[in-house]
Amino acid sequence: FLFLSFSIVNSLSAQDNNSILQSVINEKASAYNLSSNDVKSWGITDTHEDKSTGISYYYITQKHQGLFVHNAISVIAIKDQKAYLTANNFVSKLEEKVETTTATISAKEAVLSAASALGLQFPRRITEKQSKENHHVFSAEGLSKEDINVRLKLFLSNDESIRAVWDLDIYQMNQEHWWHVRVDAQTGELLDQTDWVSQCNVGPGSGSHAGHNHTIEEFTSFDIPNSSVLGASYNVFAIPVESPSHGARSIVVDPENLSASP
Repeated sequence: FLFLSFSIVNSLSAQDNNSILQSVINEKASAYNLSSNDVKSWGITDTHEDKSTGISYYYITQKHQGLFVHNAISVIAIKDQKAYLTANNFVSKLEEKVETTTATISAKEAVLSAASALGLQFPRRITEKQSKENHHVFSAEGLSKEDINVRLKLFLSNDESIRAVWDLDIYQMNQEHWWHVRVDAQTGELLDQTDWVSQCNVGPGSGSHAGHNHTIEEFTSFDIPNSSVLGASYNVFAIPVESPSHGARSIVVDPENLSASP
């Protein structure tokens, strides 16, 4: 009985938070040329609670036909049941820009296409270890030092068109590069790439990047409440963006390391 009650409370709490998140997105949508269709479908992809301030941060990613849009991330802060949209990167006129939503090449073929485009040696053996909806995991002997995660997503190209892509990562055997790439899910063309090795410091004594969040989130700033409500916020070229030529500014909230800077 206690377990059932706890589950119901958690479920109601999640529903309440989702309602709050949707409300604040709806409220800000028109000011940033987002239609009701642009903001109707999204998923929570990360959360963080600042126990010192009591603020909960929700990272929500825009979706279309069940697929996440790469880097279309907004950040909402909630405190005392009040929500603030602190950063946005949702795509406006999303449906008009979508050209493809399905894959005609397999996830395995996308791995091989990426390897070819990056000039890497083909794997001696590639084995699918997991397959669940639009997420596949492969081991690729001789190609990647760690398992390759492959996810079907949507990607906004430089020409403003949105295409279905296989989003995947390859950690080279010599550990000099860990590629995070987007491969066109219909043509196999390499559309976008990021090197995590030169942009991610895992610290001394660590030989693995597993579990790290490497996604570049290019946000558009919204009006941010007073720092006494949300903590310190900065509009910066945040890590892993190396310079203005490598990406856009983003809103970083409470970036300090409290254990290192008490």
